[in-house]
Amino acid sequence: MKLRLALLAVAVAWMGGSTNAQFAPGNVTVLRVGDGSAALNNTGTAVFLDQYNSTTAGQTSPNFTVNLPTTGALRLVNSGSATSEGQITLGGGGSLITVVGYDAAVGAAGVAGSTSATNPRVLNTVDFAGNVTRFGSTSTNFSANNIRSGYSNGANAWAVGANSGTVLFPADTPVSTTIANQRVVNSFNGNLFTSVSGATTSGVYQVGTGLPTSSGNTTTLVFSTVGTGTGTASPYAFAFNPAGNVAYVADDRAVASGGGVQKWTLSGTTWSLAGTFNNLSGTSGARGLAVDFTDPGNPILYATTTQASANQLVRLIDGGTNFADAFTVLATAPTNTAFRGIVISPVPEPATVGLIAVGVLAAGAFVRRKLRATVEAVA
Repeated sequence: MKLRLALLAVAVAWMGGSTNAQFAPGNVTVLRVGDGSAALNNTGTAVFLDQYNSTTAGQTSPNFTVNLPTTGALRLVNSGSATSEGQITLGGGGSLITVVGYDAAVGAAGVAGSTSATNPRVLNTVDFAGNVTRFGSTSTNFSANNIRSGYSNGANAWAVGANSGTVLFPADTPVSTTIANQRVVNSFNGNLFTSVSGATTSGVYQVGTGLPTSSGNTTTLVFSTVGTGTGTASPYAFAFNPAGNVAYVADDRAVASGGGVQKWTLSGTTWSLAGTFNNLSGTSGARGLAVDFTDPGNPILYATTTQASANQLVRLIDGGTNFADAFTVLATAPTNTAFRGIVISPVPEPATVGLIAVGVLAAGAFVRRKLRATVEAVA
């Protein structure tokens, strides 16, 4: 009995150590731009990934933070004032966060308007332990305008921005130029999707079929958000459920104009707007969005709001059709910073989980041998 308890203690201690100072289940991670030292402007600005508990209201600080490098071969900054930037996605089987930005110095003037030859547009991935990898770079695409978001499945990555269409990394090849100006790219159920805003083009689109790696693919409309409020619809991050018949879209218009988190449902071949969750503790809509579909009947929505200052990370459980339900505020961006994209916190890739299990078993076997040797020596 004592031997079993000793082995259990070793396993618990080892596994507890493995989740120290890293991303962990039960949390969400938001991209923060700015370190709080000065007001945000259009210069190159430091980027951080802040993890918060997914259920606790009113948190005043993250429980884990990754500082994206601002010097060296992995450096990446965003424009402090370009609100369309900083969207992040989760890929690689839930093990990788993808972040895009500029290979430029903190303080680089007018970084979003710089050429890609001067400040290459870059795509980094961050794993569950907080390790940062430079996945790709371009000195031609997204030149003189924003790079906004990317998605990586671990083998390839795709990025979108204000021009150039959908670009494959690390090959630096546009896979589709049907629509040049895009906002958020992400993958659901094995296909690649993107969001677009325009007076007649706003909506969610599919890029080719599957995860395209060659040029010449067509970007086709899945559903249009045109006419879902007043003014131009403004979709950003989005999510499809595993069944592919429910979608949520963050729209950053004012709440009075249709902003918030829209819920769309599919019947046959027709998508329809079921309603908009817009009780966001303010008059602004949402930009970042992540959805936990673990309980299909009660998806959990996480969003970042679009207040000009002190924007918030919020949470809501969609229990049906009560679109008046209020979001819970999990955290508020500190002064001189802004929350942008959001994901469910990454987990170890399957191979890593296997190594952890092997490590625990090996540690248990080692302790067992040591204990038996000690008992035999005492005897």
